[in-house]
Amino acid sequence: MRVDFRTRIVIGGLVCVGMIALSQRESFAAPGVFEINQACAEAGCFPGDAPGFPVEIVSPGSYRLVGNLAKPLGDNGAIQVSTSDVTIDMQGFSITGQPRLFPSDQPGDGIASTFLEDGFTKRITVRNGTLRDLRYGVSLGRDATIQNVTALNNRFGGFYLESGRVHDSTMIGGNDGITLLYGGEVVRCRIIGAFNGIQASLSSLRNGRVRISDSLFSGSENTALRASSFPLEMHRVVVRSSLRGIAGPTALIEESFVDADKAVVALGEPASRVTNSWIEGDTNGLRLGDNARVQGNFVRNHNGIGIEGGEGCALLDNVVRGCGGSGIFGQAGTTASGNVSSGNTDDGIFANAKSNVHGNVTQNNEGHGISVNAPSRVVGNVSVDNTRNGLRMQTAVGYGENVLGDNDEGDVSGGQSLSVNLCGGSPCP
Repeated sequence: MRVDFRTRIVIGGLVCVGMIALSQRESFAAPGVFEINQACAEAGCFPGDAPGFPVEIVSPGSYRLVGNLAKPLGDNGAIQVSTSDVTIDMQGFSITGQPRLFPSDQPGDGIASTFLEDGFTKRITVRNGTLRDLRYGVSLGRDATIQNVTALNNRFGGFYLESGRVHDSTMIGGNDGITLLYGGEVVRCRIIGAFNGIQASLSSLRNGRVRISDSLFSGSENTALRASSFPLEMHRVVVRSSLRGIAGPTALIEESFVDADKAVVALGEPASRVTNSWIEGDTNGLRLGDNARVQGNFVRNHNGIGIEGGEGCALLDNVVRGCGGSGIFGQAGTTASGNVSSGNTDDGIFANAKSNVHGNVTQNNEGHGISVNAPSRVVGNVSVDNTRNGLRMQTAVGYGENVLGDNDEGDVSGGQSLSVNLCGGSPCP
């Protein structure tokens, strides 16, 4: 058969198009990239995966959802990973459990890794999807990564990691938003309405750490951030409308906002730092261990002490107002400098023995403006309009260069004058 020139051009073009399409198809189905959907979950998606749930991943590599998964009730999860070095891209799809008909019904996990003979699975990444109405949304081993994932109303919690990083993700409802047993990092996340926001809770571990930054915790029925054994670090974190804001050892709170019934309690980590933050509570304000540094914060606690420090704390440049106890309460060896403490129902500042109190302003407190035990030093403060004394000091407290006035029970009680002090505009007697 004779083929003219134009026919050869058409045929050649069709061959080229077919070759391009074939090339694209081969690229799409490149080795190591495996697809998961509802149909293959019921029949077996790839070698090593038996029919039915869970979809079993037994080989390292890249996997992706190409459709939503609806998991029936039962202990089995939706996807089970039995190897390390796996990436699962959900591609915007969801894994959904079934509503429980009875309290004993178990929804199973969304994506979970198993415990291997040589230990935890490692380096598993899950990204870009939604998991809801399951037991845990995602439950993984060591050095895991969760990115851009939403977990909704999962019974036990959103994400459970031995260690790893969770970022740009949202958890709503459930028991624990994020559990990190061996430390890790949480970045740009929202945890709303969980019983506990973050649990860092392996009691035998002392060398782990959890770093949380640029995240929101709201509506926790128990504790927004809770550490049982190793310290939290918080940078630009918002905690609001929770029973407890932060509980347990905490190394650093920086540029954060905490509004909770018990705002920050039991910071047992030595040398903790709280800087440039807003702390507001109804029962506890800010309670710290020894040698902590608290600087540049606004603190208000409606029914108790505003800032309560252990021994050797540096309490610097804070504003403490409207507390239901003392504004600032420091144990032995406290340095209190540059603070403003006003409108509290007990002392503006109390410091135990061996303390240095200087450059503070106390006003309109219902107790003493400044109350200090001996031996200590009180210099360069302003204390006015307090219900009791402006300065209340034990005998062996040295004081000087203070400005006092209009304190109802007298401007000065006790102490040894080191230099001139002003009482009502004149040198104190």
